[in-house]
Amino acid sequence: LTNIWMDAVAVLVVLYFLLRIDIPTMIVALATFPIYLFIFRRFSDEIRLTTRRMQDELALMSGNASEKISGSLVVRAFGQEQREKKKFVTESEKLFSVNVRRIMVQSLNHMITGTLTGIAPLAVICFGGYRVIANHITIGELIAVTMYLAPLYLPVQRFSELNVVFANSMAALDRIFEILDEKPEIRSRPDAVELEKIEGEVQFDQVRFNYTEGCPVLKDVSFTAEPNQKIALVGKSGSGKTTIISLIPRFYDVSSGAIRIDGHDIRDIKLRSLRRHISMVLQDPVLFSGTIRENILYGRPGAEDKKIIAAAKAANAYDFILKLPRDFDTEVGERGALLSGGQKQRITIARAFLKNPQILIFDEATSALDPESERLILEAMQRLVKDRTTFIIAHRLSTVSNADQILILDEGHVVEAGTHEELTRTGEMYQQLFLKQQINQNY
Repeated sequence: LTNIWMDAVAVLVVLYFLLRIDIPTMIVALATFPIYLFIFRRFSDEIRLTTRRMQDELALMSGNASEKISGSLVVRAFGQEQREKKKFVTESEKLFSVNVRRIMVQSLNHMITGTLTGIAPLAVICFGGYRVIANHITIGELIAVTMYLAPLYLPVQRFSELNVVFANSMAALDRIFEILDEKPEIRSRPDAVELEKIEGEVQFDQVRFNYTEGCPVLKDVSFTAEPNQKIALVGKSGSGKTTIISLIPRFYDVSSGAIRIDGHDIRDIKLRSLRRHISMVLQDPVLFSGTIRENILYGRPGAEDKKIIAAAKAANAYDFILKLPRDFDTEVGERGALLSGGQKQRITIARAFLKNPQILIFDEATSALDPESERLILEAMQRLVKDRTTFIIAHRLSTVSNADQILILDEGHVVEAGTHEELTRTGEMYQQLFLKQQINQNY
């Protein structure tokens, strides 16, 4: 900004002296300025457009490359290395061509402004020479004019370079502001309340929900989970189990009906307050790059070491952690790649213990684990669910047989509800599911 101000002052001073020397010569000196303005305008839009295209192509290529690297085992398992290689080369060539176009536009901008900066003084000298011959100005005045040309056209050259930087920056800012201006679909209402403590009653009242218009996933779902009850959600894939547990922490909003916690519509509770009382243990345990300590602390940042250790012990994770090279300070790798599936799941349970929520959600937490890991995790879950309202999604009915209430879902409806004993006597669909699993276990 300082250079811009100094250049502007220098141009004004030069114009003042040119005006004092000879007005026609000054007009010739300024004749190229409209051309400069046109070039700045024309090339600024083109540079901005090509830079934006380059950034879009780079984002696309980087995203695809990251996706394929993370799924490299699948790529190799299906023998698709050559296909992915060709795809990457095609995307790279497209990015290269867009980048070449961007550089060409920038170079053309510099070339044209440089040419004009070289031709304009020559035109001024030729016109000034004619004025000298016609005795309108003296040779001394012509020499003075030529000396003033350098400080007149040098700022123009600088503005040309600044134009390229500014256009590139604006293209980047466009992408940044697109993200900053994006409004989350789910946000707290202005009059939302803060819940410091909850009992844990969760009520679904005629809840309907659809991801896409006209395709309902949940249809008039109603049930009540009393405080400290264990609710099991059972049903075939696509029946709406995961949708139900996703609605409780307001990852989505219901299409109609209401979900209430302790009598409060969750849409009237501040999001941060609502989710502070809820913890989730998912089928695919999510760990972040860093140490085991950092991943457990994600449940409650700043917790004391003794609480971290207590949480690890409660989650049956303490023993295996101590066997690691640096115990709690051992790096877990990207997405916990350096740990086994059972170990990762126990770390996520320890994280839930440390958070100490009143509402717990388990989404197939023991699936795809060996019997020993499953036993350890089920023991940890039994400790964790004590005195908490718990929702459990499970395909193995043996893991939910002690639930206070089992909900059988089918095509978005709760078709049967009751305890294990009640459903084995009166629940037709539950009996069919239970019989199938008994047969599968025997085989």
